[in-house]
Amino acid sequence: MFSLRTAVDAHTAKQMNPVVLAFVGDAAYSLYVREKLCLSAGVGTGELQRLSVRFVSAHGQNEQLERIRPLFTAEEEEISAAAATPKRARAARARPSPNTTAPRGSRRCSVFCISRGRSAA
Repeated sequence: MFSLRTAVDAHTAKQMNPVVLAFVGDAAYSLYVREKLCLSAGVGTGELQRLSVRFVSAHGQNEQLERIRPLFTAEEEEISAAAATPKRARAARARPSPNTTAPRGSRRCSVFCISRGRSAA
């Protein structure tokens, strides 16, 4: 385990399960989006929630992935490619996917979350 006060080094992050990295990346991204919206939107909590879902949903994360993909390092591109392998595709089809997201979109969302988890780590 790690402490919130101690950064996770690159070696430890590389040893972590990609799904765990996606979990951490999703949480970090959600907090980032909420903070930005709170500081800039000037609207009520219901509207803040609606706006945050627009960015944090699988669809929103897919859009952001396409925007940041050109900025990926070779290592991040390798991780992205590994997350989209047929083995992963079979595993995604074996599990129920969210009702609002096609399995391909769900895998791409995981790539985005993993990339954020690695940068958060």
